Amino acid sequence: MKKNLLFLAAVSLMAIPFLVTSCGKTPVDDTPTEIILPDPPTKDVAMKVEFKKSDRPIWENKEAKYEIESIEFTEDSRFILKSQVIAVKSLKLNDKVCIVGKFTMSGSVYICNGSSFSGKVTVEGSGSNANVKVEGAKMADAYDGNADVKHTADAAASASRDEKNANRTWKVNAVKVDVSGGKKGEITKVFNGCNLEEMAKWAAENGVDGLKSHLSEFVGYNVDEILFTGEKTFTISFTGADVSAISGTYSMSQASKSVSISLPEGNSFFHGSIPGNYEFSSEREMSLTLNTTIEGYKGSMAMSLSRAN
Repeated sequence: MKKNLLFLAAVSLMAIPFLVTSCGKTPVDDTPTEIILPDPPTKDVAMKVEFKKSDRPIWENKEAKYEIESIEFTEDSRFILKSQVIAVKSLKLNDKVCIVGKFTMSGSVYICNGSSFSGKVTVEGSGSNANVKVEGAKMADAYDGNADVKHTADAAASASRDEKNANRTWKVNAVKVDVSGGKKGEITKVFNGCNLEEMAKWAAENGVDGLKSHLSEFVGYNVDEILFTGEKTFTISFTGADVSAISGTYSMSQASKSVSISLPEGNSFFHGSIPGNYEFSSEREMSLTLNTTIEGYKGSMAMSLSRAN
């Protein structure tokens, strides 16, 4: 019995150096942690409704009458309504107007609650002849017709992990603005939030002379939310109720962490074709840098974003 105990003790002592050595040489995994965000709340009902040019819903306010071109319901509880002015009160004829608001579901009905537009949208079916009904307090008449309906979940099935992460609603916590080429060389400043009026005044006072003559155009342009959707829509909304959102398209490369944004309708800070890059630092945070031009000068806007919902 004593020999057996001595044998076990010897075996145990022989194993100790191996265990210590193995633990001491555990390789460090330098692979970046993959950020995988949970599904956004309205992913399964996300869709885009595009109305036929010959048959579109009409809504109106104190400024004009509008013809609705499309309504997109995003994965993250927002609707993006794009329309065109068809009867003028104070706006220009054919002006494009984009509205962003929140929506909820009541059965299969989309309830839109926006500061500029509210109403109910009922969609039956999909494809080029789906039946769509639009009702609302500001509707000239209730609409019941056919439209082209795309369910986003179908289109986004092959999306990359990063695209699925991005497809939600984001708030801007802070933005670092860099502009080079002006009278004072390179200028840099970090702003809380993203108030374009504040940024324009700062840039105009520091050598970006092109902004001086139209500072009034930025009044009310305080960024409210930034939206990426599975339909490849990129939209920036503002807090002012009468300020039209800016909307276009985007493409994203997970391999290079780069993004390319196209904004046909824009302003001095967000316009045209804009390259950039992004990164997810947690389930609730994203960094987004857009390399743009500001009144002809090279600039960049590095934004710190957090999830709105």
